[in-house]
Amino acid sequence: MRFVTAVQKEQPQDADRLIRELFQRLFIHNEWITSAEALEKICKKLGLPTSLIEATNSEVVKKTLKDNTDEALAEGAFGVPYVLLKNQGETEHFFGVESLPQLCHSLGVEFKGPLNV
Repeated sequence: MRFVTAVQKEQPQDADRLIRELFQRLFIHNEWITSAEALEKICKKLGLPTSLIEATNSEVVKKTLKDNTDEALAEGAFGVPYVLLKNQGETEHFFGVESLPQLCHSLGVEFKGPLNV
């Protein structure tokens, strides 16, 4: 999570690509994604600087992750995925992949099911 946090802080435009890559490696290819070697491969594939790996040890990244975690817990998060949808002063909570159709309904978009990769 610190690596994702570092990317979100330093290169937010790449966060979505990174998260998709991490999920594919972990859940589709059953790869270990937390070692320095694995993160270096991911950086190379996505064209990210390896300095982002070093940034995971910075106090700024650690504090940001802690603050984000504390905020999620204060909102009621208890696992992942946990989504808060805030709209016109109302907040809806969604937990688990089985809640994605309801999330899409609340957003007014069609749920197209899981992605085929």
